[in-house]
Amino acid sequence: MADAREPVPYVYSECQDVEAQRLTYDKGRGTRMVALILLIIAFLLFATFTGVSGFLPVHNGTLVWTTALAPGSALRLGVAFQTDTEFAAKGLSLAFFLVMWIMTSNLNFIHGVSLRWAKAEEHKLEYNHILRVFNPSKISITNGITANVLWAICLFLCYGGAATAFYQETIITSDITKVHIVYIDAVSLGACGLSGLILSIIAAAGWWTGERSGRIKTWNSHPLNTALACKEENIITRFAPHDNPFHTSLRRDFKYKLLTRQPSARDTIPTFVTLAFVLSKRIHTKHDDWAWHFTSTPIIDESGYQSIQITNRLTFSTIRNLPDWVQFWLPLLYGCVSQSLSTLTFHINDFIVDIRRDEACWHELISRRGATLHKNPLKLAMISKGAFAVSCSQPIAQWLFSAGVFPIGFNPLPLVVLVGVMLVLTVVAWLADRWHRWGQLPATYGHLQSIVDLVDDWGNGGKGRIWWGDKGPVPEGHDGINVRRMGTSAQKGAVREIQKGQFYVLM
Repeated sequence: MADAREPVPYVYSECQDVEAQRLTYDKGRGTRMVALILLIIAFLLFATFTGVSGFLPVHNGTLVWTTALAPGSALRLGVAFQTDTEFAAKGLSLAFFLVMWIMTSNLNFIHGVSLRWAKAEEHKLEYNHILRVFNPSKISITNGITANVLWAICLFLCYGGAATAFYQETIITSDITKVHIVYIDAVSLGACGLSGLILSIIAAAGWWTGERSGRIKTWNSHPLNTALACKEENIITRFAPHDNPFHTSLRRDFKYKLLTRQPSARDTIPTFVTLAFVLSKRIHTKHDDWAWHFTSTPIIDESGYQSIQITNRLTFSTIRNLPDWVQFWLPLLYGCVSQSLSTLTFHINDFIVDIRRDEACWHELISRRGATLHKNPLKLAMISKGAFAVSCSQPIAQWLFSAGVFPIGFNPLPLVVLVGVMLVLTVVAWLADRWHRWGQLPATYGHLQSIVDLVDDWGNGGKGRIWWGDKGPVPEGHDGINVRRMGTSAQKGAVREIQKGQFYVLM
């Protein structure tokens, strides 16, 4: 993403590394294989959703109480089936969202990798992670503005369809017996499957064109690995900032706030707050005439169909009197509109967490064990607390939304929990906004040119670890000032801690 300010405010002079000192970057073949397997599974899964949605039977325009997936009448709305326990009903819906999250996360990863290297071929790749919708590529059709917008629309449609495809309800029969029902909406399931197929096709096309042209250099998204790949492939040229020594007592030289590096990510915090506020306004008592909500009394109409009465003169029976096409598309439309804001919010929050993880990987240079370029991206995501929290929150939030929001009303309890989840994510985004690391290392936040400039020794193989620190004095000095060298080394004993009160340069 373009930014007028450079993360490391130095004067640059060009220099080159010795070829023998380069450490071969990781191609990420294991990650590539996992992504390919999940892509194939996504194709099969979304194709199944699309096909099955056309065979969910209906009876007289209402849901039937059957599990048979056989061709029904012309009106194909969906099915409903009974479960033994409420836990089983809720567990089925949660499992569905977990599967959807895994599939869409993998598709997003593939699309992000193809876009990253398309931007790199254009020599416009600044950061290791970028907002995909707002950074189209001009040389790749699968990563152009049209494909990116279509991707966002299909992602909204996929999540919106998933939110209304499965939902659970507990009703009380005439003999005061609780019955747990799971509804499957055919239109929502079909929209989820069709949009997922489109996402899979775009991801597969980006994969194929990137691999065929040799554009994709690595599937490992570690910032050091990406920077080294760009350097070795002559995408980024190193410039050593040794003409302008700086004093280590100036702590501001080592501090760069996260969102000053990625300005458009600031929108995530007010978005989270707005979403939590909107959801909280849906939580009311049954005496509030200005809200839709459930009452505790079931209604049995003359045909024996049982429904839930909604205040403000809106009942399920009223919805059934609407035209068939309105009945079929209303849940999907409602889900897409409601989920679009949360989907974009989660995407931006994932983006912030990715930037923070990039900086954490970079700061391993001053850790005891040093930094390695060959870490698996999945392992990085699992050991990152922020990434783990956001990853777990997304399917849970989508599931709570489906359990608490219907086109005919709102269930207060899941919404209370959902608002709590959104507030927690708001705090996470707020902390990420103000989070920075102090230390001996200038911040980069995934800025690839800065990483290439600051790393002067990529190691000579071995375990593939490098360290950052003081590399000794500069013999000739600098305009009468005692100046020391700082940089990286593949030998831990070759560097020591940066000394305060000293002037340092990179060579």
